[in-house]
Amino acid sequence: MKFSILVANFNSAQYFADCYKSIVDQTYKDFEVIIVDDRSTDNSVEVIKSMIAGDDRFRLFFNEVNKGCGFTKWHCAEHATGEICGFLDPDDTLEPLALQVMIDEFRDNNDISIVFSRHNRCDSNLLPLTQSPIRRIPSGMSYLTFAQHAPEHFTAFRRLSYLSTDRLNKKFLRAIDQDLNFKLEEAGKLRIIDTITYNYRVHNNSLSNAGDYKALFWNMLAINDACERRGISSEVIANKVLQMHIEARVEHFRNLYYGVVNRKAYRIMMTAISPFLSVYRKLRK
Repeated sequence: MKFSILVANFNSAQYFADCYKSIVDQTYKDFEVIIVDDRSTDNSVEVIKSMIAGDDRFRLFFNEVNKGCGFTKWHCAEHATGEICGFLDPDDTLEPLALQVMIDEFRDNNDISIVFSRHNRCDSNLLPLTQSPIRRIPSGMSYLTFAQHAPEHFTAFRRLSYLSTDRLNKKFLRAIDQDLNFKLEEAGKLRIIDTITYNYRVHNNSLSNAGDYKALFWNMLAINDACERRGISSEVIANKVLQMHIEARVEHFRNLYYGVVNRKAYRIMMTAISPFLSVYRKLRK
């Protein structure tokens, strides 16, 4: 059972060595690596080529022009040939048993389409800071309706299940993984395992740091699309997600306000919250 590791690269030259080492150190050896470069402006291509030279398990492709994350991940999946696939960001790493753990789950459960595991949240030097919680979806709810759509690293999926959907949305700039997770949940069963398989690096250039309100906007689009496919209303789910985002930001800036009681802190708080309130009001109309 071949595993396709999918790497969508853009300007990750300084981190790719760690990513590469974590791949070749996998205990499960039946894998291929599909790398698509989104026209990086650093020396990513030179770095990647030098590392993968002579290893035919690695294949490097290029977008014709810079297309963004959604298109690049779609491009990766189009070249995959493995029965099982999973995305690995070029600035992150896998634990040595990651592929083996995922392969075992799919071999033992023919009806599942997607498997979530857990990850270490690390600093820029890959030193662990915290661990993601084990997610438990209540009985009678789906991943979509549960509405707690935090990143689920490492995630693996069955390629035949993916091909039965309308695949990744090439136009998405954020929430690409959420869009994919919703679609795969519709194609088969979802399984969650209590195993750390992934090291998620947090640094200044992380896509997840590129503006919470932007991620929220694309997450709302993914939710709306999924609800339309399933023939259900998106209002309740969207309101739950918005409320969680708003509460998290309000709490953060409330603490700031009480720590530094002045008008400047209040203005900072309202500036940060306003994008959420604007989206919320529009969706409520």
